[in-house]
Amino acid sequence: MGNIVGEKFDDFVVNQINARQNLYGKGFGSTQLSPSNLLLLNNRNAWLKLASSVNVFNNPVPKGIQGMTPKARDLFLQQIPTLGTQRLKDIGIKNTADFLGSQLAQKAVLFNTLSTVTDNNKFAAPRSGVAKTNSLWNASNSYGLGGTDFGLNPAPGLISATIDNKNRGSIRTADIEIKAFNKFQFEMLELVYLRLGFTMMLEWGFDKYIDNNGNLQNVGNTLIEENFFKSGTTSQLEMLEKIQYYRDLYQGNCDGFFGKVVNFDWNFNKNGSYDIKLKLVTLGDVIESIKTKTTAEALSEKKIAELILTLDEKDENYKEEKARLEGLKDSSIDNNAGSSPLAQSLFVDVINPRMWNNQSKTYFSWNNLRKSFEENKPTTGELYNLGAAQNFGFGFSGLATSLIGGASAVMEGGPENPLKNLDQYSYYMTFGMLLNRISKYCVPSIGTEDKIEKQLKLAPIGDNNLCSAFPNQISFDPKICLIKPIFTPNMVGKEGGEGDYIKVWDWINKLNNFGSLSDDNTILYGNIMNIYLNYDFISKCLSQNMDEKGNISIYTFLTRICEGINSSLGNLQQLEVVVRDEIFVTIQDQNPIPGIERILPELAPSIAPFEIFGFNTSGSVSSNFVTDFSFNTKITPQLASSISIGTTANNVSTKNYDGTAFSKWNSGLQDRYASFYADPQQLEKEEPTYKIENNDGTLSDQQIKEEFEAWRTAATFKSEITQAQANQRIKQQQKEEGFYTSLGEDGKPTTKNSGYARSPKSPAAKKTYPWYSPLTWPQYIAKVIEDVKAEKARIAAKKFTPEELNEKYKNDYNWYLIRAFSGKLSSEKSTSISGYRYSFDSQYFLMNGPFAEQGKSVFQSYINTNVTNKQFNENDTPSNTIGFIPADLSLTFKGLSGIKIYQQLAVRQDFLPKQYSRALKFLIKGVNHSISNNDWSTNLTTLSIPNVEAKLNLDGTPVYISTLLSDGLLNSPTPNATALRVYLRGGALAINNAFYEKGNEISNNGDISPLLKDTVISLLQSINEAISSLPSPQPLEIRITAGNDTAHASSNSRHPGGNALDFTLGSPTNPTWGTKINNSTYNGEDFFIKEKEPKSRYTYIDLIDKVLINFVKENRYSNYINEYYNPSPKASGPHFHFSVANKFPNNPLKPQIN
Repeated sequence: MGNIVGEKFDDFVVNQINARQNLYGKGFGSTQLSPSNLLLLNNRNAWLKLASSVNVFNNPVPKGIQGMTPKARDLFLQQIPTLGTQRLKDIGIKNTADFLGSQLAQKAVLFNTLSTVTDNNKFAAPRSGVAKTNSLWNASNSYGLGGTDFGLNPAPGLISATIDNKNRGSIRTADIEIKAFNKFQFEMLELVYLRLGFTMMLEWGFDKYIDNNGNLQNVGNTLIEENFFKSGTTSQLEMLEKIQYYRDLYQGNCDGFFGKVVNFDWNFNKNGSYDIKLKLVTLGDVIESIKTKTTAEALSEKKIAELILTLDEKDENYKEEKARLEGLKDSSIDNNAGSSPLAQSLFVDVINPRMWNNQSKTYFSWNNLRKSFEENKPTTGELYNLGAAQNFGFGFSGLATSLIGGASAVMEGGPENPLKNLDQYSYYMTFGMLLNRISKYCVPSIGTEDKIEKQLKLAPIGDNNLCSAFPNQISFDPKICLIKPIFTPNMVGKEGGEGDYIKVWDWINKLNNFGSLSDDNTILYGNIMNIYLNYDFISKCLSQNMDEKGNISIYTFLTRICEGINSSLGNLQQLEVVVRDEIFVTIQDQNPIPGIERILPELAPSIAPFEIFGFNTSGSVSSNFVTDFSFNTKITPQLASSISIGTTANNVSTKNYDGTAFSKWNSGLQDRYASFYADPQQLEKEEPTYKIENNDGTLSDQQIKEEFEAWRTAATFKSEITQAQANQRIKQQQKEEGFYTSLGEDGKPTTKNSGYARSPKSPAAKKTYPWYSPLTWPQYIAKVIEDVKAEKARIAAKKFTPEELNEKYKNDYNWYLIRAFSGKLSSEKSTSISGYRYSFDSQYFLMNGPFAEQGKSVFQSYINTNVTNKQFNENDTPSNTIGFIPADLSLTFKGLSGIKIYQQLAVRQDFLPKQYSRALKFLIKGVNHSISNNDWSTNLTTLSIPNVEAKLNLDGTPVYISTLLSDGLLNSPTPNATALRVYLRGGALAINNAFYEKGNEISNNGDISPLLKDTVISLLQSINEAISSLPSPQPLEIRITAGNDTAHASSNSRHPGGNALDFTLGSPTNPTWGTKINNSTYNGEDFFIKEKEPKSRYTYIDLIDKVLINFVKENRYSNYINEYYNPSPKASGPHFHFSVANKFPNNPLKPQIN
């Protein structure tokens, strides 16, 4: 399955649940319990088995001993240590040869009591009776093992076993209780089982069960007797596979635990018996305990200096390569190069220039982008504009400000390469490659001489290494990781277009796709293995998680990597390290992917929900074998805000919080005291209420007061005057005859003798007026009003400064992307040069921490506003970004194996609130077993995730990303072919949604022409219309088999120019030609005779032929050949060939020659 949460149960588990529930439903109404049913219900017993991997051995006999004389050989053998034999003698075993190798472990298997596995892979007859001698060992008696000096003691045996989960089910532990009744029994068990680090096999199950057909069956031999003691031919991984085999064979009625001893303790009782406790842990526990320590050669600046000396100064790339190597000095990659083999491999990669030509998409480097920046240097005019913007206070973004350096930079030709000082951050490898490196350099191998395997499997499992993904998502911190951005056309826009425009750089095409869409364009998901990790970040994680002895914990290291990725992607993904199936280390996203079950059927809900109470009489009567269930919630403080928002009537996200994840829980309900939630408001200036004469509403009363205070502070005053003098001054001022006024701050006459001000500082105009132009109050306020009006006019015309743009559009994700990658704001948002960002001014390449943090915040706001809320409002689907919800449904039932962590648990909802199934999906986090007193019970604990689903609009487009096209459309080197593929996925035939492409045949030799793309889409629409009018249509598929493809690369047709394509009706194994037309023939070469087909026509071939005839009549620049009925000499099979002219014809009435 890979790493997806929510897969359904295996078929044998589903079938066993159904069989048991049907059995428990018998006896209700007219159904009857058979004798075998009663036997199973009343006499089913559980069993336990425990076996050890201990081999008792002596030191090997050297080769060549056969050439010695008998006397010399005997003397030599007496000198060879016999450690194993001595250990057996120490506990009182005399015939030690019968217990060497695995024989002691085979004779000491605990199958409830002490049992023996014979060499023919069967259990010997059960122990019975009483020993008749006083010997310590006997092979068959139940009483007397260990001698009879202290009476007849029973044989030792297993008392109970409890299997629990830790780390949310990633690692299992087993606690086993064993009873020994005398010293010999204890010493023997100590020798076999109390062995720290040794491997043990624990098995348990029922002795009988009901199969899928309702018949009673007995459990036969299992792994311990049939396979466990064949250690030379079975690896650890194969042992785990065999456990799964027996689960399936006995339909979930037995299970196994293959682990190692990590602890034990024992108590001696007054009656001479021993109580032993043994603790096992699954093999996956080594992820937390495996340490890797270097023996690598220390590498440092000396190595870099040596490499620089080897460079050829005549090489055209000499300066660039020298600068690249020098830039590595004092970097984490350099400083940690000798700390571990993995760190050394990173350093060796970086100093190898051939690694970084970006030919392999496994690795990526910025270094090859230097030329791109050189080619995008600003023109003199651009530099002048930017310099002018600086000189007049309009500023410029960080990179250009630091690089332009004023007029001197203009004279010298512009800013330097922005990648100049970023050598240490220029190198990346995919996450999949990092896991391979960890497996190679950090994970030890273990096994036998015949089979050796890695203790952990870190390589990606299958193709389903998927995670959630979001429209227009980028990696905000390239110091940590990179992804191929998931840009949508409406977000990116077009250069020179009316809307916002964001530059899509060529380097994007050098990365593997992170985001992908399902064929129907509705399900967006990411590939974890296509995340590119920065070498510097990997190196820092290694050094930060190394202890004082140089050891590195793999689990902690990978956890730090995941935490860094989560942060860099905006904290929407929640990647974590998980161990599955004992030894498979996977990277898993807690977030569900809406609709993923439609493309991965294994994630479809289980068809066997647990009955948890009473009888279900819908269909065949069934009942439950569940003995207990409960539901608990453990809400953390971190979730409190989201839950509060989810209880409001709006049930939406805000810029700061995502509340939709809990909205379905409260669907139709409202807290009348908290029915509305809004984000905190930013402080807004009061709307002015203008009163002053000639103010025109520009300044408010409060602003007038503030301006008068500013003017008065800078003014020169004389003594108080009479009212008559004041009135006279006013008249003079109105006639502009004087520099004095007696107007007060309210504009009315005053007896205070006012003056004039030098260098007044205006709060409203945000400027200081020059000292050499003294201003009276009316002159000052008039200038302030004039300047404020001019400033408002500038703002109204959207001629913003960079600072104003950043403030106004600080929550506009488009503006953030423009500043990151270059581009231009639409004229609706800004008309100034500040709304444009040149290529060399792309802040993304600065790798600036505060800029990255700003991007995460803006992106989260963008997703909450434009995706999450829209998704919820349009199709009632909550957000998938909340991760796991601590709502725990717990079930306990009669033992059943085969259930795995992170599978989806389905329960019949009749006795649970109905809203539970609508709001939540339950994922299994723990599968715990308890075996004691001849009974076996299983307990499931769960986590919850929001019940999310991707839905379609009526036109087939996704509800919440209706404009999201193929992730490769914008970044593809074959945009026309990609656009056609998008149509093939979204524009479906009327009959059965079957437009599709054979492989990558449309463009595996290059792109098709825009004319062919548009014409083919029009043709397919015509075919769709023709077929939809049929009264009873049969299944039909249109399969495009060739375009600008490699098979036609050297042909003389229009294929190599991207102006032709071939299509078939169905495939060779599934032709969809329609029905055969009786007694029909066709003209031309008998193609079908070559294909061993009858000389007949078919309805769909005829129909498509007629559509093509009419289509080429209306579109004279196109042509076709029906190579079903008239194949060309080089035709490789029956098909339709369709082509267009290289350009639109001058004479549209003249047919084009194909």
